[in-house]
Order: sequence, then C-alpha cells, then structure tokens
Amino acid sequence: LKNALIIVIANHMKKSYLSWNKDTVEDAIIFNHLYELSNGKIDLTKSKEELSASYELIKVNKKQSNKSNFSSGSKSVIVKKSKLVKNNTNTKNKNRKA
Repeated sequence: LKNALIIVIANHMKKSYLSWNKDTVEDAIIFNHLYELSNGKIDLTKSKEELSASYELIKVNKKQSNKSNFSSGSKSVIVKKSKLVKNNTNTKNKNRKA
C-alpha cells in the first residue's frame, strides 16, 4: 500500500510538472525531485517502476481544461449581464412620465 501511494504521488508530481512545462519529462527527474523533497526517505532512483506516459497525462490535462473553459458558468454571467442591462432599461422606461 505504501509503495502504491508513493507511485501515485510521483505520478501527480509528473502531471503537475507537465501542466507547467509542456515538454515531456523523464521519470528519473521526478524520482530525483521526490528523493530531494522527502529528504532521502523516498528513493525511487534505482526503482524499475515506470510512471504514466507523458502523453496520457497531457491528454487528461487538456480534457479538464476544456471543461473549465467551456463551462456554463461563464455563459450564465454573460446572460445575466445582458438581462441586467435589459432590466435596467425597462426600469428607466417605467419611471418616465408620459
């Protein structure tokens, strides 16, 4: 269980690295960073474990970013603004004296 969690952490580190640096990253770099951050307590540098492929992690990031870019929340703000403008116009017209 502990080893599985360590691999999950390493995969998350790789995914985070790829979200900021669009290049591919070798597992050895992630293993070295994990070793450094854990003060030598987690050492995967000599491990034969392989992390998820970079293209799989990038693909997941793109799917998630598309969902956030095209969420209905941003459209509703635009609709609400146009309704507010329309309502304000109607309110001004109602207050006018004929």
